[in-house]
Amino acid sequence: KNLWKIFYLNGKSYLNDFINFKIFQSKKLDKKLIKLKEFFKNKEAPKLEVKAKTLIEKYNYKEGKELGIKLKEIEELWIKNSFKISEEEVDSIVNN
Repeated sequence: KNLWKIFYLNGKSYLNDFINFKIFQSKKLDKKLIKLKEFFKNKEAPKLEVKAKTLIEKYNYKEGKELGIKLKEIEELWIKNSFKISEEEVDSIVNN
């Protein structure tokens, strides 16, 4: 879960460097780390489907700071929920 978060926030190169560092740091060869490196090799970073355009059109938001704050709250919940967010959760954030 944390590796996916690192992958999303920092990119594949950073994640690869992080895993390589952990491999280098371990005293013996950790096959789990090798498997993780292979697992993420061909993966794409998760993409948040809720966009500013969605909030502007569906919830009548105007461009600006408040829109950015709501998008950040949605993104944080999405990350916390393993890159999943329901329409109800978006509604709850937008309407608070």
